[in-house]
Amino acid sequence: MVDTNRSVQKDKNLLPEKPSPGPTAKKLMGVADSFHEQGRLWRLLSVYFAPGTFLSLVAAFFMLIYSVDRQPVELRPAPSIVDVKEVPDDRFFAVADEVVGLLNSYHYSRADAQFNLAKTFLWEPALSQFIKNNESEVPKILSLRRSQFFDSTGFPKLPKRANEEFAVAVAGKLQTWIGAQEPTEELLQIKLTMITVPRNAINPWGIVVTSIHTGVPKIRGGQVLWPQ
Repeated sequence: MVDTNRSVQKDKNLLPEKPSPGPTAKKLMGVADSFHEQGRLWRLLSVYFAPGTFLSLVAAFFMLIYSVDRQPVELRPAPSIVDVKEVPDDRFFAVADEVVGLLNSYHYSRADAQFNLAKTFLWEPALSQFIKNNESEVPKILSLRRSQFFDSTGFPKLPKRANEEFAVAVAGKLQTWIGAQEPTEELLQIKLTMITVPRNAINPWGIVVTSIHTGVPKIRGGQVLWPQ
């Protein structure tokens, strides 16, 4: 009778032995185990911290909303026509500087374009008077090649409020070039009277000029006087 167990054991001895992993393989197996453990760790951490992270994001959102530095908003008039008494002086000064600059500081090649822009600030009766004078003034400027520069630096603006009007007198030095000649210089004072009309997107305060008068400033004791 054949011994089966001994025969099987003998056959097993004939099989080649399973090779043991080398140093490199052991190192790779260790790295794989390490990655596996780290993956499990990160999954556990994500589950653990997820509620806290969500609450932190919600809190940060509300903190951002209420911590925004709100810049002061410039007060804009609500009514269609703003009362002259409610308009600050500096708003009238800004319009006066714009009009005075357009009409008195120009190169002869740009005079007509500047005059047309200045018309957007004018109201009757100043508008009709300006259009009438402009018809003859522009050809004269072009023929003489006359350029001007008005400098009000060092001269204070003189404001005056009366009823529904605001007037300001602007004094300064006017330099004039004719062709290639040397410039001439003279003192000039410009008085502008302004009112308010229905405002629009271009003119948010509705400030317009109703009259413009020019002359030589009167100076007494080093102070420029209000024009008579």
